Amino acid sequence: MMKQILIGGYYGYGNIGDEAILEALAQNIAPYKEIELRVLSSNRRYTNEIQGLYSYSRNNPIAVINGLINSDLFISGGGGLIQDSTSWQSPYFYLLQILLAQILARKVYIMGQGIGPLNSSFARFLMAELFASAKAIVVRDHASQSLLMNLLPSGIEIILGADLALLLEPASDEIAEDILYEEGAAELSQPILVAVLKGSKREIKVANYISDAINSYHEQVGGGVLFIPFFPSYDLSFNEMVLSSIKAPKALIRKTHKPSEILAVIKSCDHVLAGRFHGAIFAAIAHLPFTSIVYDPKIKLFLDELGLDASVMTPLVGSKSVEESLLTDMESSEEIVGKIDKRLPHLKDRANLNIAKLLDLVLPK
Repeated sequence: MMKQILIGGYYGYGNIGDEAILEALAQNIAPYKEIELRVLSSNRRYTNEIQGLYSYSRNNPIAVINGLINSDLFISGGGGLIQDSTSWQSPYFYLLQILLAQILARKVYIMGQGIGPLNSSFARFLMAELFASAKAIVVRDHASQSLLMNLLPSGIEIILGADLALLLEPASDEIAEDILYEEGAAELSQPILVAVLKGSKREIKVANYISDAINSYHEQVGGGVLFIPFFPSYDLSFNEMVLSSIKAPKALIRKTHKPSEILAVIKSCDHVLAGRFHGAIFAAIAHLPFTSIVYDPKIKLFLDELGLDASVMTPLVGSKSVEESLLTDMESSEEIVGKIDKRLPHLKDRANLNIAKLLDLVLPK
């Protein structure tokens, strides 16, 4: 009998990081023909055409209820959903989905989440109440596990997993070549630095700082620069500002591509300047040396898992400049890749716990 799963998260916005979580989940349950995955999405057309998944409008309460009624299991996750650093409303939006699922007597699975920061005491209370009734909880980092262990009743199992995007399989090398050709990047000279930058068009000082760093790096290393905005609706104008001042051969990915296709493109390059969390994850999956700009604790946690130093804490503040870190990491590329090769398998094993628990819930032995 077909089992229908409904997943709620930050899907349909074109954020490569969140879409990578969704695609990795879809890839890993594809062999199980008795499972159908459906999505609460902000953009049903995007989710259907890019991800190839049926969706309900996450902003339409009737659609959400219909999706829950037609599902056997509701997944909340993955990613950093229950936090109030971006907006005080954000945790309540996702907690309401969980509440609706429980009111409709649907099993709830908290999957691959990074919890917090959560400054509101009421949000903490509500989360603890709802999470306590979940059928399973898998978090992506030690900090989230510790937070929930302090908030939830003793005896509730909180499984330490990892970000589901770590399981994403890249598209073929041929697809990567096609994308580079379509985007005018096929002729970039080697080595290619991938810039995955987060920022807005208002951050002119930061854009100038990063472009100066990349130009200095290029003067010593050579090669080309490929800009890949992971969240185009937010990051594109910032990337364009940085790119406009770059002296090296350069290109910018502008079209919409699946996360697996972006991963294949990154895999064909040489070094990543990761200004977004999943830029670092993609570099690790591709076994590439990378330099991270640590704008959020989750990036520092990920670097710690890999045994890597976090020298650039923000674009303008850190023990090293972006330029110095790029050059240092280039010289230490073999050491960085060695650490990734050593620790990534363990992280992938933890990420697989998300899938294992899901299968336990929908395909009981």
